[in-house]
Amino acid sequence: AGSCQSPWCGGGSSCWAGQLASSARWVIGALQELRVPVVFHDGLPDLLHLFDKFAGEVPQGHLEFGRAWLQRFPLCFDTMLLVAGMAQQPQQTRVEEIHRALSQRGPGAPKFRELGMYLRRATSERLGLVAPGSTGVGVAARRAMMIAEVFILAMAQQIGLEARRP
Repeated sequence: AGSCQSPWCGGGSSCWAGQLASSARWVIGALQELRVPVVFHDGLPDLLHLFDKFAGEVPQGHLEFGRAWLQRFPLCFDTMLLVAGMAQQPQQTRVEEIHRALSQRGPGAPKFRELGMYLRRATSERLGLVAPGSTGVGVAARRAMMIAEVFILAMAQQIGLEARRP
């Protein structure tokens, strides 16, 4: 098999890989330009990977890296750190455990619903809405939804705690 001649691929052997890389660069560029908040769970490895692939060489020191990252994404949340800093939270680290604990917090917790075939709630497997043990894109999508739901649940709980302070 010969190499791809498309300008998207740069003459590489996989045109699909070139198109994916181009799409990813576009998404990262759009997120940076819009300066939207980004949410991770235990995100340092993800931050380092994204910086290395889309921004250039990762700075050596942690302070230099933090400054360089914040120039690109000034608002960044790590749900594991967010929950660890909240009072009365069990010390869980897996996003699934944190989601389960926050979801059982009572009547004031936000409610989530299905948003269609590709945007399943984080609990969709546990509730039997999708086949258990699913793999591939569906797992990654549910994990992303779970991280987003943990962020929303944690922020709602924090807002409730702040409102009850004298």
